[in-house]
Amino acid sequence: MACKPGEFAQPENVKRAVKFTVTVVNGTAKPFDTTTLTFAGDAQFAGTKAETIYDSSGDCKGVGLDTATVLPGKTYSYAASYSVPAEKGEMQLTFQPEFDHDKAVFVGPA
Repeated sequence: MACKPGEFAQPENVKRAVKFTVTVVNGTAKPFDTTTLTFAGDAQFAGTKAETIYDSSGDCKGVGLDTATVLPGKTYSYAASYSVPAEKGEMQLTFQPEFDHDKAVFVGPA
């Protein structure tokens, strides 16, 4: 969904901002630390890197580096916003739960 960055959001001069809700479901028997998702994650728009928006006061509120410990059987959701070109296109979000595990790739229009 579209969002409007606040006055002090970074990066500056965003042509268009898109916001996603990321939901982590822990289906394992061990606590899961979401920190690995933020450092192994990747966002692309139309085949180029999409910059994370760091926003503390606008509609894109969030920093894209939300971390938490998700207990077994629990879920955790956070917002992640990205700067993309003005025209619509395909967004790809990639997450990797741990460095030695397969990546999960989500693709859709933005």
